[in-house]
Amino acid sequence: MWRALVLTLALMAGAGQAQDLRFADLEGWAADDHAAALAAFRVTCDTDKARGLKAACAAAASATDARAFFEAEFRPV
Repeated sequence: MWRALVLTLALMAGAGQAQDLRFADLEGWAADDHAAALAAFRVTCDTDKARGLKAACAAAASATDARAFFEAEFRPV
């Protein structure tokens, strides 16, 4: 799951060209522990490194469906 997040953040930072994918294209996406990933993401929201993620961090604070959160707030590339 973190593959998608890291690649998306790299694209947001202008790291280069990338091809858009669907979450269904990510190997293991359906089986990933989305709740654990959301918990880890929420921790990063409390750091200075989250400056460009204010909207996603706000959404993460009240998210109850971790998989739906990631699919709504990020895009796999």
